[in-house]
Amino acid sequence: MKKVITFLTSVCLFCSLAVSTKVVKANSNGYFKGQTLTIYNVEDYISQGEEGYVDIIGNFEKEYGVKVNYYTYDTNETMYNQFTLQKEGTYDLICTSDYMIQKMIKEELVDPIDVSKIPNYEKYAAKTLREKLKAMNVPYEGRTVNLDEFAVGYMWGTLGIVYDPECSDTIREDVKSWDVFWNPTYKNVISIKNSIRDAFVAGLMHSYSKDIEFQKVMNAYLDDPNETNKLKYNALVQDIFDFKLDGSQASDLENKEKIARVKEELISMKKNIFGFEVDSGKNDIITGKIKLNLAYSGDAVYSINTAMEDADKVLEYYVPEDGSNIWYDAWTMPKGAKNKELAYEFLNYLSDPINAADNMDYIGYTPYIVGDELFTLTASWYGAADYDVNSYYSEETKVIYDNVLYECIKEKESENDVLPTNEEYFESCEYDSETTYEEDDMISFNGKIYNCLASTNLSPTEDVESWEEVEGYDLDFLFGNTGSFKEGLRRAVIYPFAGSQNQLETQYPSENIIARCAIMNDFGSYNDQVVIMWGQVKAYTNMLPVYIFLITFVVILIAITVYVLIKHHIVKNYKKSL
Repeated sequence: MKKVITFLTSVCLFCSLAVSTKVVKANSNGYFKGQTLTIYNVEDYISQGEEGYVDIIGNFEKEYGVKVNYYTYDTNETMYNQFTLQKEGTYDLICTSDYMIQKMIKEELVDPIDVSKIPNYEKYAAKTLREKLKAMNVPYEGRTVNLDEFAVGYMWGTLGIVYDPECSDTIREDVKSWDVFWNPTYKNVISIKNSIRDAFVAGLMHSYSKDIEFQKVMNAYLDDPNETNKLKYNALVQDIFDFKLDGSQASDLENKEKIARVKEELISMKKNIFGFEVDSGKNDIITGKIKLNLAYSGDAVYSINTAMEDADKVLEYYVPEDGSNIWYDAWTMPKGAKNKELAYEFLNYLSDPINAADNMDYIGYTPYIVGDELFTLTASWYGAADYDVNSYYSEETKVIYDNVLYECIKEKESENDVLPTNEEYFESCEYDSETTYEEDDMISFNGKIYNCLASTNLSPTEDVESWEEVEGYDLDFLFGNTGSFKEGLRRAVIYPFAGSQNQLETQYPSENIIARCAIMNDFGSYNDQVVIMWGQVKAYTNMLPVYIFLITFVVILIAITVYVLIKHHIVKNYKKSL
């Protein structure tokens, strides 16, 4: 992802000593030198040194004295087909999506993972996210296991809608429901991912959200998102997502009804959309070819940032309130992997918050790993956060210290502590009556943070229309158990810049957003039926106008034929009478 504010280069200066010390210690005896690691990952899903970004794989090779054979694929299905055609031991690590990991576990294609050999993951993986993996159960060798036993989380996010807020006066209200994809107001300006599972989510929730019981539970959650209502709503969405795989007749009927309902919805939706896309949607919405796109949150971050930087265009992202998907990509170890110890070392390397931040900086997707480096990077993109004495800040970065907002005007050049009160390095952004503020300026005033809405030199209490108090965006549920947050040195709260709230929510969805998202488990034995349904949806063409034309043509042809025959008969009889 192209950075809004250049940051990581300075952060990495600070971290380099710690990293190099750690690496020297780990490789003091050259244990891994000369070994080879073979990795299979999604295309463009790791930072490899392009355009000045950090080369994760190259750095790992240099620091450990090893060779990494790195292969990529385009879709999970391509990966699965290629992987199962290869002999056992071809790959040491494979990165893929949650449902595919379930499938591979059931088919006993992967081995359990010993997380104790990945100390960085144990320390920095968000506890909230690991609980999600633990909730995904699957049969394995005659017992029930969960994904956390077989997978090391890599990236995560939501499924939602990227849209152009200028495309209609009601769009911000319309995207709160999947119904927007069926709304004729947006006919032929919508693109949908050419993906069974993603389209299935939209069709599924559009159908079931009409049910009375669903409406009752959803509205209770929206009206009062307390813990009880959030849990109840999330459980309902999850129940709708899940195929019942107990083999009973009742479950079979329920599953088949679900497929039929989705098919009906998607055929109806197809009449209203511009088309299906594999990867072009994130750029098409920037150019204006489309106005709405079914998107992963990571792609949404790319579209929003690129549109702003390259076209000065505002795009936004929203997760519909009537239920959506939260997804996870993770690393697995295939059975027969030849170099598991080096694979563990690579996973530990990726799970270092510094490297995870480098990855997020390039990819734009949100890592499973949390920590000070990731939080500080995110805050530098989207707003202001509490000052961290251990971080390096680039120019123009906003920090909060003793309830006062400061802006970095000079990067510190050593590890020596430089507090924001040091005027050589920071400038106070506390309200000053002698300063004229312009739109988008951010200040602190009486312990609160404000964004300027219009040019003024009056304080927020004197000119309430020109100032907007900024509400802090709390990420403690993700970051609270790590680093400076765990030690109580700063709050895991970001105060967004004007216009950045939506981007921040896209990068790191709130607890309320996550509450309306469910995991889409593997379809199990119904996978073939879902594939057939998807093929029927894509092949469907509304032939009714053609049929009407053909029937009309045939009727007219018959009428003409009858007319000619009758006329011929009358003429013939007339001639005989003469």
